[in-house]
Amino acid sequence: MFWAICGAMTVAAAATAGLVDLASNLPRTIYDPVVGGLASTATDAFAHAFRVWALWAVGGLAASSGLALAGLKSAGVGIERRARPERRPLRVTIHIDSPAGSYEAPSENISIGGLLLATDHEYSVGERIRLRFRLPHQESTLSVDAEVRWVRRAGGVQGARPTGVGLLFLSPDWSFSVALRRFMAWGRRS
Repeated sequence: MFWAICGAMTVAAAATAGLVDLASNLPRTIYDPVVGGLASTATDAFAHAFRVWALWAVGGLAASSGLALAGLKSAGVGIERRARPERRPLRVTIHIDSPAGSYEAPSENISIGGLLLATDHEYSVGERIRLRFRLPHQESTLSVDAEVRWVRRAGGVQGARPTGVGLLFLSPDWSFSVALRRFMAWGRRS
């Protein structure tokens, strides 16, 4: 959103500068009947106006971005960078309900957004399954829908890493989110 606003303001300023330059440099007669097209002075005026527009666009975007970032920094607002969510080791039995049937498999790790399931079952990216499991030091069984985001097969370069699937939690309910956040916070303390 931030960059879109900076870009829109810059394009508007550059377009205005280019049109003003074109109007000031364009001769009164832009059609040359001898050549049967634009007069060379008119062509030069259009080319110069485009150069003015390009310089304003590049300079304006750089200046508006710099000023906006400085303003955000002085206000104490930072630009958040996406980072991989914090993961915690989690070795529990997961009960899986999938279109192919129900079974159990161990987990490897967990984050607020998903889980690594150590399994040899065949899954395809985008497939949806239902998970049920219990976190350590918590009494209630958690249940959530998940989507397969990636699949890791045994062998090849990845032979040292376990076979499994990366799952993304889909619309976890409030109690699931609270329990998971407690587990993640507990893991940081221990």
